[in-house]
Amino acid sequence: FIGLLVLLAQNLLDLAFSVPGVFIAVCTLAGGLRGSASREESRLPSRFHRVISPALIATGIPIAGLALLFGHPSGLRSQQNVAQELNQLDPTNSEQRKAFFATLRRSMERHPGDPYFARVGALVSLNGRDREPLPWIAHALRLSPQDGRTHLLLAHILADRGVLHQALLELRLAATYAKDLPSIIVSSATQWTRDTEKLARIVPEGEAGVVVLTELARVLNRDEEWDASIAFVRKALALDPSLSVAQGLLTERLLSALEKRLPTCDQNPSDCASEASQALASLQRVSSPDSPQVIIAHGRLLALTGKRKQAVEYLVEHCPAETPACISRAISISADEGLPLQSLAESFVSLSCADHDKCIEAHRWLGRIFSGQKQWGTALVHFRNVAQLESTAQGWIQVARVALRMSNHVEARHALKQAVALDPGGVETRRTVAELESQLPEAPVRYPVPGP
Repeated sequence: FIGLLVLLAQNLLDLAFSVPGVFIAVCTLAGGLRGSASREESRLPSRFHRVISPALIATGIPIAGLALLFGHPSGLRSQQNVAQELNQLDPTNSEQRKAFFATLRRSMERHPGDPYFARVGALVSLNGRDREPLPWIAHALRLSPQDGRTHLLLAHILADRGVLHQALLELRLAATYAKDLPSIIVSSATQWTRDTEKLARIVPEGEAGVVVLTELARVLNRDEEWDASIAFVRKALALDPSLSVAQGLLTERLLSALEKRLPTCDQNPSDCASEASQALASLQRVSSPDSPQVIIAHGRLLALTGKRKQAVEYLVEHCPAETPACISRAISISADEGLPLQSLAESFVSLSCADHDKCIEAHRWLGRIFSGQKQWGTALVHFRNVAQLESTAQGWIQVARVALRMSNHVEARHALKQAVALDPGGVETRRTVAELESQLPEAPVRYPVPGP
């Protein structure tokens, strides 16, 4: 009896470090029962109560303080300490690894019911290749069979050994038990295989399955995977038609298939456009009709059905003021149709240039758009902005190329000098500069070109 009592006390104490609320509840229950019994019949004199209660309080508070300062760390603190040591661990240093495993075992002895430490042991063993990770992972599973992160790590161990079928089933269990890991789970699966039949094995039942199906549809974004992506998102919507993320993804996939003329829609483009229209209507029902995603999709659909000018007018009228992506879509459609671009381009730059990097990309993209329209003067302005903001040799070389297109030799020579100044030792830069200078009418300043 005494042994069982001691074991119960030890387990409650260990549990209290990880989940203090349980131990607090036990103490509250015990106190309530003791108080109830005292009210019914007091076996001790009231004077004893008056003396012993303050004494217990006076000794209990210091003991609790000493335990807090000098006692074993809580489960969470031990996890944090182990994680910090893991981040500083040098995998090639055998002494560090030996010390780390000693720390890990001490933590496991202090918190025998916590699977975290066994999982870390399995991870370090897998990465180090000098220990067997399966005993660690088996211990973690014994402690918590429904821990999604443990199943995820086991999947990586099995995939590392070539047992792909079992690894995918473990990913399915991980997705079932860990609702916050779908992106990591799908990323792991698609690193191992792109076969859609095999990938379907990681999809669990119920709500978790809907999330995994949608993530699979998002990740499978190669042109040859478009059919699989659409099939997965359709399955997700069959389970939950109100999922706005899936509705938006289906709309985007169908519109992209039409724009790229992929086999998915190339045989029956009218059927594909009709399905895209239905998907867009469903997206409007489950999300805000005024959202940028809905507005852009509607503009794309209008353009794909031959109403390009109407599409541009719709986007310009309905695009939210702070949405560069919406304006960029209007610019793309206008460029394809040969419509005026200047005012749209100014709006796009104004919205994008609040951020330095986005401003560079906006000017570069517009430079390409205007180059495609053979509007070399406007393209030159945007590429010059890129070169000035980015300060790279390649940026100035692009300025020189466009300047040569419009026979602006002064601008071209200045740009080439800037390129050499920014990369004076670059072999490729000097080679390109020499090639472009040979297209100038006057004799250029020659730079030595290293041999091959």
